[in-house]
Amino acid sequence: MQGMVTDGTLKGVSRSFHLTLRLLPRPMRGAASLGYLLARLSDTLADTSAAPTAVRKSCLDAFREAVEGNADTPEWSPTLLDAVNDPRERRLLEGVDHLIVWLRALPEGESGLVREVVGIIIGGQTLDLERFAAADPAHPVALANADELEDYAWRVAGCVGAFWTKLGFLVCGPQFSSEPRETLIQRGIAYGKGL
Repeated sequence: MQGMVTDGTLKGVSRSFHLTLRLLPRPMRGAASLGYLLARLSDTLADTSAAPTAVRKSCLDAFREAVEGNADTPEWSPTLLDAVNDPRERRLLEGVDHLIVWLRALPEGESGLVREVVGIIIGGQTLDLERFAAADPAHPVALANADELEDYAWRVAGCVGAFWTKLGFLVCGPQFSSEPRETLIQRGIAYGKGL
């Protein structure tokens, strides 16, 4: 399943992630790759600024429903597809059906972790579209307070630190680390937020 999507797509849409995959324990690579590709796809949906905000939000909602297993694979709006200029990102969008099939084929624990992290990321991207829709260089929009900043950092990358740690313990067991699981999850969250 993975080969249909990741061979050129992962390399095309990541700066360095595909290079670092080989450093992960082998049992982590599939779910980590898929989680990355799904999150990268949602980034493309959220960040295609040439498409109207309402179209991007609608596509994100449809994608979230498919990732959660509550809907079929989404059909992208022609307005959105026409706004994607990068052929690598367009290829990723066009491969969404393979990604959803791959997600459904993962073992339940791994698919649950992927769904969890991608859902958090999509939630953050949806909030960003709502919060910053009217922002431009002449009219910047800021987060209102420290709690919003903390939530933003969690949704952008803290949740990814938690995902990687939970995945490592799930698929590698005690060989993943001798440190307590909860300690490493909190460190992963802090590391992700710091990035």
